[in-house]
Amino acid sequence: METRSETYKRLKKALDDNPGHRYCIRMMLHERSFHIFGGNFADLIRVLNFIEDPNSITKVWADDRRQDQTFFHREVVRYFHNFLSAARSLVEHTRIFMEDAHGGQPVHARYAQKVTEQFANDAMSRFVQDLRNYFLHKGVPASKMQLSLNVESCAPPVSKVLLKTPELRKWTNWSQKGKEYLNECPEEFPLREVVEAYQMKTVDFYTWFRRELDDLHREELTMYEALRKEITDFENTAP
Repeated sequence: METRSETYKRLKKALDDNPGHRYCIRMMLHERSFHIFGGNFADLIRVLNFIEDPNSITKVWADDRRQDQTFFHREVVRYFHNFLSAARSLVEHTRIFMEDAHGGQPVHARYAQKVTEQFANDAMSRFVQDLRNYFLHKGVPASKMQLSLNVESCAPPVSKVLLKTPELRKWTNWSQKGKEYLNECPEEFPLREVVEAYQMKTVDFYTWFRRELDDLHREELTMYEALRKEITDFENTAP
């Protein structure tokens, strides 16, 4: 007859060997990349929100605040660089994750098709991914902070960070889709627009991605949860 210690060791080993447990560990490690991407997006949006907030106008645009304007502009560029780098890392980490764990399986084909539809064939997504390469191989994309005043309408002043496209258009390494997007852009356009659009598309993709893999591993996950409950019940049972 098993001792209590032997029973516990057997249950823990069964949990460690369970495919659902191994899947959860793989997903936990992969989702760190998604967390990094989300954190860098949040950092960038936080500083953009501050710059664009009408209540911050005097803190940013007063004549004696020129050093602050330079500081905030540099912070936007830094956070934008981090956002683009994290976006690319997430793409590569996901590709490797799928090749290692599901290469040659039907789910890998569905993943590849989804990537093609949602990113590879999407002009905005390719533009964002190309901007990462621009940062790496060319330099910092030209941008500016702008304050707009409409005295006649008495509307609140509008503060924005704008990407400047004339210099971007001189670069020769745009993908076809990325160049299509760039060619449709005006000479200056808000950085926020493309950042938020790419983030929403990425969140949508990874919601699908997690649901697809959870469904694939549903039976394993059910067994894993049953083992976890059995261990919890055992730990809560007095010897």
